[in-house]
Amino acid sequence: MKLLSDAEIKAKIDALTPPLIAGVSMGDWQSKESSIQACSVDLHIGRIQIPSETGREPTRVFSTPGDDYSLATGQTAVVTTIETLNMPSNIAGIGFPPSSVSIKGLLMTNPGHVDPGYTGPMHFTVINMGRVSYPLHIGARICTVVFFELDSAVQADYRKRSPLPVGAPSPTVPPAGLREEEVNRLAKDFVDVEKRAKEIAKDAVKKAQWTATVFAALISVAIATVSQFVPYYLGGIEECKRNYVVISKDIEFLKEKVDVLEKQATLAPAPTPQALKEVKTSGTSHQ
Repeated sequence: MKLLSDAEIKAKIDALTPPLIAGVSMGDWQSKESSIQACSVDLHIGRIQIPSETGREPTRVFSTPGDDYSLATGQTAVVTTIETLNMPSNIAGIGFPPSSVSIKGLLMTNPGHVDPGYTGPMHFTVINMGRVSYPLHIGARICTVVFFELDSAVQADYRKRSPLPVGAPSPTVPPAGLREEEVNRLAKDFVDVEKRAKEIAKDAVKKAQWTATVFAALISVAIATVSQFVPYYLGGIEECKRNYVVISKDIEFLKEKVDVLEKQATLAPAPTPQALKEVKTSGTSHQ
């Protein structure tokens, strides 16, 4: 198995009937703007389908150049490529979104392999996961496909496993897109961004109103409490100051008295044993 180069991809387009890729712009296939790149092919948007609001109304369809759609954040769409693939039974492919698409927040839910034998355009479900709207343009690049040539053809390719019903139209051109009921299985808004934003805003307003009411009530209670308490508090402080002055004066007076008594005790002569005996005797006789 080998990966096909640009020259090999072009040769398959030129030599095969139907071509490996129908609807691809050939022009200068070696230029930077060419759909054929070094070892891949860029596919482009040919049809845009938007699911309805409830899934019961008709889908919105855009399919002509200039008739584009701005995909809002969280919104889904189905895109179908302009190009159609005609895979031989010995060639398989792998599709994936280019970085220029994914880096802008466009999520592609179903890129992957392309079986040998598949015929038709590629369909992708895309969701805008970015913060801003994503412009879906008819003709804009949406997918890159690389092709692998197998060592041998598969035993039962896609056509054999999934044959078209008798009388069914060819899936090649023009790209028909998905059936309306298939598109309407998708939610128009994948994450209900708009609905959730409204609910969040409503809850925020309610919380703000409740907070403002409670805060106003607390302020009123605080003001009332302070207005009652402050006069008593200030009056108590003044009373304490007056008591402190009076007590300080009393302490100073007592301190002076103590100093006088200590001096008198120091100056008085110590009593002799004979004097103490006389005092004792005198006390006994009085009894």
